[in-house]
Amino acid sequence: MQVKPLPVGLQEFRDVIQEGCVYVDKTQNIHELLSAPKCPYFLARPRRFGKSLLISTLEALFQRKKELFRDLWIGQEGRWDWSKKYPVIRLDMSLIPRGTPEELKEGLAAFMRKIIRKHDLPVDPRQHPATLLQEAIEELGQDNEVVVLIDEYDKPLIDHLSGRNAAQRELDIAHANRDVLRDFYTVLKGMSGFLRLVFVTGVSKFSKVSVFSGLNHLTDLTLSTRAATLLGYTQQELETDFAPHLELLADERGQSVPRVLEEIKRWYDGFRFCSRDIHVYNPFSTLLLLQEREFRAHWFQTATPSFLIHLIKRAKKTQPMDLVG
Repeated sequence: MQVKPLPVGLQEFRDVIQEGCVYVDKTQNIHELLSAPKCPYFLARPRRFGKSLLISTLEALFQRKKELFRDLWIGQEGRWDWSKKYPVIRLDMSLIPRGTPEELKEGLAAFMRKIIRKHDLPVDPRQHPATLLQEAIEELGQDNEVVVLIDEYDKPLIDHLSGRNAAQRELDIAHANRDVLRDFYTVLKGMSGFLRLVFVTGVSKFSKVSVFSGLNHLTDLTLSTRAATLLGYTQQELETDFAPHLELLADERGQSVPRVLEEIKRWYDGFRFCSRDIHVYNPFSTLLLLQEREFRAHWFQTATPSFLIHLIKRAKKTQPMDLVG
């Protein structure tokens, strides 16, 4: 019985494939979303739910890393056009300094200067980060359309909303950071003629009158049936892709696989992201269970969205809660 390594802690698609780890093939779901010629998407999911791995997979797909998809659904003959290699701008907001709006603005500018140097673009690097983004897209989009991938778009906001008694200064920074992000993200709406895909992920959905006021053309997949199983593991995926690990877990506990599956369902089958009765298992908890072979609240101990819990406790039940104005 071949037991593949579990991809615990791996967020790069390339690493998961090259290390021979278990990869639950979501490429058919991805293909269905990308069937539209222009795809501006937004997806909110809890922490540790596979958003970064999804962004990495999209990057590899559009950069024509065909060898990584050889054994996957989308890698089969005729399912993806591998003749085009799209320029990709991938921005992970968790890597951008965000302690103040000045740091955030400079961090975005530094990121864009890196993109400009990487592609040797004729763009003045001294400009405002939003202008750098606009001109970089225009230059990159001369030959092929551009793909823009933004992971953890809301990190510069929630970092300042997570204190149990968030000081007014922290809230002021969140508001100021929101304005910086709004200016930066709004550029994407006017660039539709140069863009093949915009995909934005985060842990929260902030009001469109704030961060996304200028980016209201995004299709929100958060509670869409089309994305219900895009992240997380379905019952079939759990039983098929992790069969050897389930057998090891069952042996160690002296139980049958069906009995172990019942226990896993009781612990981790608690997520539904659409109106239909479609459930998925939390991937982080499932992987740690199969690695440690111990039932615990793995996700809650490391990925609890404390900023939401604190805001809910602080908010009056009779009033709607506006996170950042």
